[in-house]
Amino acid sequence: MPQRTNLFQQVVAIVYRHLTGNEGVEESDMLRDLDAEIDREVDVTITAEVDGRSVTIGVEATAASRAADLGWVDEMLGKHASLPTNLILVSQSGFTPQARKKAENRGAIPLEPKDMVEGDPAYTVVNRLKRVWGKTVYLTPRNFAVVVSLRNGQTAQPPITDYETPLFRGDGATYLAINREVESRFEKNFPVIAEGVGLRDIAETTDKKVHLTLDGWTLVGDDGDEQPICVQWTGGPDNGSDLYPVERIEVKADTRIEVNPIDLTHKKLSGSGPKIGKVAVSYGTEDTGGLLVVTEDESGSAATYRTKGGLEIALKHGDGLTVSDS
Repeated sequence: MPQRTNLFQQVVAIVYRHLTGNEGVEESDMLRDLDAEIDREVDVTITAEVDGRSVTIGVEATAASRAADLGWVDEMLGKHASLPTNLILVSQSGFTPQARKKAENRGAIPLEPKDMVEGDPAYTVVNRLKRVWGKTVYLTPRNFAVVVSLRNGQTAQPPITDYETPLFRGDGATYLAINREVESRFEKNFPVIAEGVGLRDIAETTDKKVHLTLDGWTLVGDDGDEQPICVQWTGGPDNGSDLYPVERIEVKADTRIEVNPIDLTHKKLSGSGPKIGKVAVSYGTEDTGGLLVVTEDESGSAATYRTKGGLEIALKHGDGLTVSDS
């Protein structure tokens, strides 16, 4: 890890504030070199997630008294050529003209103090991200098992094979089908999915098998009281009731991670007063694409995804999911 400088800290803070959700910054992080099959140290990695796509920004810095030259830039470009990152190079003493040109031509972002002096430093940094590599995770369940709680404190597995089997509230009211609840938890827990499949170290489209464990099967009513989420088990071991509280659901799934470039278009909002804005980006085919809307104001930023059919999804995170290789 190089000596910290004001410039280095400023760049990391800007990228973190503008691009991250609930993930974050790792110092002296180890990423997998896909060619050498070893772990390589990166000064700082910043991980962001937007609409199910994970992006890793690598920041490398030098605080040397002389301008960063071709040698250092070549070393960093070569190092990151087989790492799953988008690269920002920070030099407290600037870059030689040849080093800056090569970094820019190879898609890296060279930053030095003079880049941050005029105008809006945040716009200077973020505007130079012309393209990032996004990773989209598709999960297809192969089979599943429901584990329920019995009155004697033990657990049992009812013979449920239909993935669309309905779930019920503890008071008997219909809740959701199992498949809908699993899909909902997948969407809300993307950071857990990402960590479980090793998303950060994946640099090309990959297929993996995973085992999902979904815990936390209670609901909190308007009155603050908790009630269990249940499945119906006719003829189960507990007499007098067909509804059994769900303890957990295990899902074995095929996972496809697609890695594709995302070209970015930037626009700076003008005018005085607080910078409040909305940026909309469309992607996908004419038939299946949607609109990603990112809004920023004094309280922070938020994102929603609007589908062609008019469904609007707020991008957020939740709890209750663990992932392991299957």
